[in-house]
Amino acid sequence: MLYGIYSFNLASFTFHTQKSLCYQTRKKSSLCPHQPRGMSVERQWPPCVLVSLLCFLSLVSFSESDEFQVLLKIKSALENPYTNVFDSWTKNYSICTSFTGIVCNFNGHVSEISLVGQNLTGVVPFDSICELQWLETLSLGSNFLKGSLTEDLKNCTGLQVLDLSSNSFTGNVPAGIWGLPNLTKIDLSWNQFQGSVISNIGNAKTLATLFLSGNQFTGELPAAISKASSLESIDLSRNKFSAEIPTTIGELKKLSILNLRDNLFSGSIPNSIRSLSSLRDINLGLNALSGEIPASIGFLANLTSLYLRGNKLSGQIPASIGSLANLTSLDLSHNKLSGKIPASIGSLASLTSLHLWSNKLSGKIPASIGSLASLTSLHLWSNKLSGQIPASIGSLASLTSLHLWSNNLSGQIPASIGSLASLTSLDLSSNNLSGQIPASIGSLASLTSLDLSSNNLSGQIPASIGSLASLTSLDLSSNNLSGQIPASIGSLASLASLDLSDNNLSGQIPASIGSLASLTSLDLSSNNLSGQIPASIGSLASLASLDLSDNNLSGQIPASIGSLASLTSLDLSSNNLSGQIPASIGSLASLASLDLSDNKLSGEIPSSLWPPNSLDFSINSLSDEIPSSLWSLRLDRFNLSNNMLTGRLPDFVTIDPYNSFAGNPGLCNSTISEALKEDAVKVLGIAIHCTAREPRLRPFMTTVVQMLEEARPRS
Repeated sequence: MLYGIYSFNLASFTFHTQKSLCYQTRKKSSLCPHQPRGMSVERQWPPCVLVSLLCFLSLVSFSESDEFQVLLKIKSALENPYTNVFDSWTKNYSICTSFTGIVCNFNGHVSEISLVGQNLTGVVPFDSICELQWLETLSLGSNFLKGSLTEDLKNCTGLQVLDLSSNSFTGNVPAGIWGLPNLTKIDLSWNQFQGSVISNIGNAKTLATLFLSGNQFTGELPAAISKASSLESIDLSRNKFSAEIPTTIGELKKLSILNLRDNLFSGSIPNSIRSLSSLRDINLGLNALSGEIPASIGFLANLTSLYLRGNKLSGQIPASIGSLANLTSLDLSHNKLSGKIPASIGSLASLTSLHLWSNKLSGKIPASIGSLASLTSLHLWSNKLSGQIPASIGSLASLTSLHLWSNNLSGQIPASIGSLASLTSLDLSSNNLSGQIPASIGSLASLTSLDLSSNNLSGQIPASIGSLASLTSLDLSSNNLSGQIPASIGSLASLASLDLSDNNLSGQIPASIGSLASLTSLDLSSNNLSGQIPASIGSLASLASLDLSDNNLSGQIPASIGSLASLTSLDLSSNNLSGQIPASIGSLASLASLDLSDNKLSGEIPSSLWPPNSLDFSINSLSDEIPSSLWSLRLDRFNLSNNMLTGRLPDFVTIDPYNSFAGNPGLCNSTISEALKEDAVKVLGIAIHCTAREPRLRPFMTTVVQMLEEARPRS
């Protein structure tokens, strides 16, 4: 439709006008031959002028007024109180210069609609949008749009970029979308699309970028994908694509990014992948791929990231992987890989992250790993690695995370580990490491987490450990450490968790431990610690769990322990603690578990005690009656056995009195279980038989014994 009145003087059309108009149609016409400058078209105007006129008419056939009406339809469909992006979309403003999110081409027609992250809601009117004949870019990502994609999209023939990512679109993607002749990028990621979406992808001859991640797409990756020869980036991650990766994928010569992570792909990694010479990033993780890693992967000279985590890959790591000179990230974790770590891995000079955890790798850690000068993260945990930790590991000056736990590593921790100045996390737990903890470990000023638990480490805890000012977690449990806990440990102002349990530590608990203001968990159980519990422990205002059980601690429980307002679990069992239970413990309103069993505590149970879910005061010398406050809640675990308690148990007590209160001779209970009642009746019946007036009615002794056996109380 034409708006306004147009008048034409065909005789006045010059070649300059003709050439300009024909150019605007983006088509070459043999009817518009090159003319010398100054030559009038008038002499041969009929064919050329006719074409020029047609060109012109095509430009004005959809006017600004029409485009305005289309934009109003979009505004009407997507506007809501939470966005002001459409405030400028009125007749008082120019579409090309004032409409937010609108870009026009050199002809003054709308070529781009970009409304990313504008809180848009509603259903997109694709039928109206595709009336915009010059539209090249439609970007509506990161909104709250819903509905499905309609077949109208096939009418957006000039569309080059379609971005609908991070919305709530549903349903299937129309097949016609792949036939758009100019489409170079499509991003439908993070929606709720489903169905088999890419069966017709071979028709997308111009497509360079394909992003479909985070949907519920199914089906296989078709062999015809090779016909989409312009593809440079593919991201199909986090969907339900299945079957094998087609070998034809090796024909996508321009491909630089291939992300098929978190799908249901099976079979082996195709050997044809070696042909993808432009490939920079491969992510095939979290699928069901099996077989060996193809040695041909070493031909991918431009590869910077290789991620195969979470598959069923087996066999050895190919030595050819050492040829990937540009590799910065290598993750082969959580597979079934076996054999040795190839020494060639030390040639990856650009590598920053090496993760091979949770496999079946064996043999020694190659010393060549020390050549990876750029490495920041080394995770080899949960394998079958043996031998010593190579001293060369101390050369990894950029290393921030070193996790070698759950292997069969032996020998001493190399002193060179103290050279890892950037290290923030060190976990060597669950190995067979022996010898002393090197004092050089105190040089790791950036360390926040240190776990050396479950080894055979011996000797004293080095005082230098108190220099680790950034440390938040320290676990040296389940070793053979001896000597005293160094007072310097009180300098670890950031420490939140301290576990020194299950060692041979002796001496007193240092009073300096009360300086650990950030501490939430303290476990010193199963050692040979002696002396009194320091009163300073009451300063640990953030403490939630305190376990000092199974030591030789003596003296009274400090009243200051009642200041631990955050405490949920307190275990002081199996010590030599004496005196009364401090009434201040009743202030611990958050306490869920309290175990003071197997000590020498005496006196009354404080009436101020707020019953936790689990309470164990057994094997002490507690006396007097049980305070009524203890009956106010139903406890999961309640044990007062083997004390000197007196008084009568309430009739409503449902806890088994023969387990929870045994060994308290002064306690009595009026509640008799039904089973005991039945047993008592049987014994009474035997007594009546034995005391019959007539001797002939009395049972023989052998019969009495048999009857008593049958009447034995049931457990």
